[in-house]
Order: sequence, then structure tokens, then C-alpha cells
Amino acid sequence: MERKLIVKKKGKVINIYKPCKFSQNFIRFEYLYIDSDRDNMHQWRVKGIAITNPDLTDSFVLNESNEWEGAILEVGAKDFMGGYHGDENNTAFSIMADNILLDADSDFEIECSYLKLTTESLLNRCDTLGDNIFRRCKVSEWNLDHYSVTNRFELLQDCEIARFENIMMGLPLFKGEERFITHAASNNHPVPVYVNSDSSLNREIPLFAGDHNAKSFEYFAPEHNFYAKVEGIFDADKYPNGFRLFDNWRVGTDKVLKAYFNMTGKHSGKKGEIFDSKAIYTLEA
Repeated sequence: MERKLIVKKKGKVINIYKPCKFSQNFIRFEYLYIDSDRDNMHQWRVKGIAITNPDLTDSFVLNESNEWEGAILEVGAKDFMGGYHGDENNTAFSIMADNILLDADSDFEIECSYLKLTTESLLNRCDTLGDNIFRRCKVSEWNLDHYSVTNRFELLQDCEIARFENIMMGLPLFKGEERFITHAASNNHPVPVYVNSDSSLNREIPLFAGDHNAKSFEYFAPEHNFYAKVEGIFDADKYPNGFRLFDNWRVGTDKVLKAYFNMTGKHSGKKGEIFDSKAIYTLEA
């Protein structure tokens, strides 16, 4: 009998349990409403991701403060805006499970094969309350195969973009004192290579060099029967300055292997311009 997604909503916290295909484990996504005046952040997003046991208790937290949903850096700004970085305010939210639109204000526990959470929001200029620079529609979807995030950003004023990191995936190199992620690959370098926890030893590995044509990145933790992949879908040819890579700096500072898609690179954005992308995430444990 095919297992389904298990979805538990209580207040402004939604836990989504996606069944793994090759074990009885689940991947748990903690999707919740962040309400922080300090960060000017009042928005729904995935905050934590964990591997659970078959009884839904957490076995290992993969990411306690998830930043996979993307962020944008304006030229001259001291920080990114959107998602993990704040300066984002929700204007609409909806929940659909299978073919049914649910009451977003009610608590529930359900099983389903497909879940769709849709938000609309406004992004403020970094640390500038009320200065709306982007309108965003974010569609987060779970099915029995993948978790995905579709983003549409509309510029509300001209903006000199330094970085448009709209797709990311970061996973720890260690589980306690034990190595977790050990190998990585990409569509252009498909044979997995060992990732050194000493970042100075990774400098000659092509995965850590900017690659305009990269479309996907893979993570391997063979000793823990874990695999993950992120695939980015967008018009790469539209943005010649964009590039994708594994961030070797994060290996050294945080012991995290982070892949990011800088969709545009430096780009002179114009009012009314639309930026579309989709990230597809596969996690198995």
C-alpha cells in the first residue's frame, strides 16, 4: 500500500512528512509563519528540514534555519532581502491538498498525495520598512516524489541587482562528530567526487567553480543511505552574468555544503520586469 504525505497544521505551524521511497522513514518539512519586527519578516516559509523515523520522531535535523527559498542582494546593500534574510511581508496565503482548497485558518491533520501552499508577499529594500521593491508569488508543492518551489518576482521599481540567489540547497558535512555528506556532483560533472571538510583542499575541484550552464547539484551520504538533489529551472540564456556552484567558503566556515544558483549575476532590473524560476528538490533517507 502506497504511503501518503502526512500534513499536520496547528496554528501557524505546518509539519509536512514526505515518505521516503527506499525506507520507512520520512522527510519532515517545518513550514511556518515567521513574525519578526526585528527582521521586518512576516511571511510563511520552510524553516526546518529533518529526517524522521517511521513513527515521525526526528532522527536527524538536516537544516534548522532553512534558506533554500532564495534571496536577492541589491548593489550597495548590506544584506540580502527576502526569505531567511527578512524584509518580506505576506499579503495572501492559501492551502490546497489533492483537489481540495482548505481553510488556511483552521487546524487539521490529513493524508494526501499532493500539497500546494501559495503565498503572495512584498519585499522591502534591505532595512527600509515600507519601501516595496519586489512583489513575489511563491508556490511550494509536495508530492510523493519531490518538494518544489516556484517563484515569480515582479520589480516594482528599477533595481541594480548584485546577486539573485533564488535557488539554494545547503546540507551539513557532519552528523555530530561523524561525516555525513561526503560526495557531490552536478549535471556537468556527474561522477561524484569526495568533498574535503578542509576547504583549502577543494579549490581545484570544478564543482566549486562558477558554472553558467549548471542545472542540478547532487549530494551523497552513502554511510547514512542519504541522497539529495536540487534542480533549477529558469531561462539561463536571458542572464549572461549568472552562475551556479557549490560554495567552498561555507564548507570552511560552517561545515555546510551549499549549492546556490545566482540566476542573474549583476543585472540592471527595470520596473515591471518579471523573474521566473522553479527549484525541484529530491531527498531520500
